[in-house]
Amino acid sequence: MQSLTEQYPDICPDTFSFASVLNALANSPEARAAEEAEQVLKLMEKLYEEGNKNVAPNTVCFATVIKAYSRSKEVGSAEKAESILKWMFAQMEEGNKNVKPNTISFTSVCDAWSKSGQSKAVKKVEELILWMETLSASGFEGVSANVYTYNTLITAIARSKDPNKATQAFEVLTKLKEKPDIQLNSFSYSSVMNACSFTHGTPSVRNTALRTAIIVLEEAVVTADSKDRLNIVYGAFFQTCANLMQKESDKVRIERIVEAVFRQCCDNGQVDGMLLGQVQRACSKQLYLRLLGNFPSFPNVKIQDVPAEWQQHVRRRRR
Repeated sequence: MQSLTEQYPDICPDTFSFASVLNALANSPEARAAEEAEQVLKLMEKLYEEGNKNVAPNTVCFATVIKAYSRSKEVGSAEKAESILKWMFAQMEEGNKNVKPNTISFTSVCDAWSKSGQSKAVKKVEELILWMETLSASGFEGVSANVYTYNTLITAIARSKDPNKATQAFEVLTKLKEKPDIQLNSFSYSSVMNACSFTHGTPSVRNTALRTAIIVLEEAVVTADSKDRLNIVYGAFFQTCANLMQKESDKVRIERIVEAVFRQCCDNGQVDGMLLGQVQRACSKQLYLRLLGNFPSFPNVKIQDVPAEWQQHVRRRRR
C-alpha cells in the first residue's frame, strides 16, 4: 500500500507551513511552548541541510522563536532568546542571507531581557541597543532601534531595584525626545510612570519619584493624539500616588494632586474601569466620597455608572 507521501507527492510542508506552527507556539500559554518552537526551528534547519529547500528557515521563523521566548516565563528565556539572535548571525556568516536579523528580532530579545527580572537586565538591553546602533552605523540595514525597542529599556529600568530608577527612566525618555525618528507613545510614558510607582527608599527619593510622575503626566497629556491610550498613563499615575502615600503627611499633599488630576481625567474623557479602581486606592474615604459619592452604586462604582463623556476618548485595546 502506498504511503500518503507517495499518493500525494505534491503535498508536503514548506517554510510557510512551519512558520504557522511556530506562530501558534509563540502565542501558546503552555509552559514549554518556546522550547518546542526552538525544536521545530532546528528540525527545519536539519531538513534544509539534508536537501529539502522548501523548508528553508527565514528571518520570520527565527524572529517568531525569539518572540516565543520573550513571552515565556521560564527561567533562562532571555538567554535563549539572545542565543537565537546570535544563531541568525552565524547563519548569515555561512552565506544564508534569508535569516538576516532585523529590528523586530533585536527588540524581541530586548523584551525578553526586560521581563526577565534579572539584575543585569538593564545592562543587557543597553548592550543590545548599542549593538543595533553600531550595526546601523556600519551600513547594516533594517536594525535601527525604534520606540518599541527603547520602551523595553524603560521597562527594564522600571522593574529594577535601583532606588533612583524614576530618574533613570525619565532620563531615557528625555533623550528619546531629542531623536527626530522616534515618536513616543503612551506606553513610553506609562513605563516611566511605573518606574515612579514602584520606587522605594527615603522620603526624598519618593518625593523625586512623585515630581517625576507629575512631569511625565503633563508631557503625556500635552503630546497625546487620538492614537494614544492616555487612560493607561492616567491609571499609572493614580497607582503611583497610591504607592507613594506611606505617611500621613504624604496623604494630604498627594490627595490634593489626585483630586485635581481625576477631574482633569474626566474632562479629557479618559476614565476606564481599571482606572476607577486605581483612583479608589489613591483616595481616602472622604476624598472618594467627594469624587464619586453622587452615584447610586457608591462605593462600588463601575465604569457603566459614570457619565459617557468621562470615557468618550478612551481608546480601547484591540482584541
